[in-house]
Amino acid sequence: MEKTEKSEQTDVTDYTEYTEYTDYTSQSDFPKNDQFDQLKKPLRKRKKRYRPTIVAICSSLGFVLLNSAPTLVVKYLNEYLHIVFPWFTVMLLTGGWPINLFFFIVRYMKRKSRHKLSRWSFGAYAFLGFLDALRMSLMSFGMNYLSGSTYMVLKGTNVIFVVIMTKMFLPNRVLMPLHWLSVVFFAGSMGVLAVGGEENQSHHTTSKNYFLIGFICTITSSFVNSAQSIIAEKYFRKLKKDGRSFTRASELASFNGLFSFLFASILPFAVGEHQQWIKTFSSQSFQNKHIIFIVCCLLIFASSQPSYLFKFSLTDFLSAFFVAILNMIRRLLVVILCVILYNESFGWSKIVSIVLMMIGFVLYLYASRNAKKIQQKENVKDPENKPLIVKTNQINKVI
Repeated sequence: MEKTEKSEQTDVTDYTEYTEYTDYTSQSDFPKNDQFDQLKKPLRKRKKRYRPTIVAICSSLGFVLLNSAPTLVVKYLNEYLHIVFPWFTVMLLTGGWPINLFFFIVRYMKRKSRHKLSRWSFGAYAFLGFLDALRMSLMSFGMNYLSGSTYMVLKGTNVIFVVIMTKMFLPNRVLMPLHWLSVVFFAGSMGVLAVGGEENQSHHTTSKNYFLIGFICTITSSFVNSAQSIIAEKYFRKLKKDGRSFTRASELASFNGLFSFLFASILPFAVGEHQQWIKTFSSQSFQNKHIIFIVCCLLIFASSQPSYLFKFSLTDFLSAFFVAILNMIRRLLVVILCVILYNESFGWSKIVSIVLMMIGFVLYLYASRNAKKIQQKENVKDPENKPLIVKTNQINKVI
């Protein structure tokens, strides 16, 4: 009894060194549940001290690698296997949703408190999936009809639409003058690529019409991507009001991927592209390429959709600011690899557009950081009118 009273007076951290066995003979002397919880906390901190750093590093590497793979593999199919099927590419990009669904089921079974998927959430996922299928369809034409490096630089223009649509539909968000200055640089980058013309189109496309189609489709996909960001933010605001924070990255990734795949799988058969598949895959020139083709398809399956899990978890675990920096690193990495591996041209228009894009990106990040500080100060002054802010990049899925 004396030892128990002494241990109760000891600081919590002293329990980490306590190893002596104590025989509790009476119920009154037995420690309570909250005492056992206090005993466990210091030990958990000591064991998991380096775990967050390891998780952040692994997630960052996974995010960069998985998001870089689809563009590189699609360009390999274009340049070496001579497979240029935009609608088939859409099916490949959306076909990896079962991997996300597997992680969602595993996580759902381990959770003690399980929630039911409401009709409203089901409809929201379906609508986001439709937008994702539309975005990937447009994006696929850009991937196939533009060079890989041009495509990656042009995808950075989604910042233009994000800033404009934020001003229109999210009035509580703080926008700095540097945000609009970054829009000017991104627009200049887009204009320089458009002037470059022929040197920025893919090797297998000889007509200027292909370049124009790929250029317009990529810009339009950036617009749809920005619309997804705004709609997702509205959706997550409702989750906040319902008392549910954004802790279901696997659920969002799996259901969004499922609905986007269902919509995307209808399009190739509706436009008749599947007939070209049969001719190409049954030709004699394709006989010795089946294994390479299957490996490429599996790489896209295993990288495109699962990359969203890393993106959502990184945004939730660290910040959208950190994810944006990784996104830019990934873009530059893909540009360099496309120029080296596929002998893509690296003329004046591409160099100037990359420089303008980098300047616009730095201005955008700096403005976003300052805007966040101002927003936090306003929330402290007037907590009743505090806006429900959700990280926009959680749904900003860029491949």
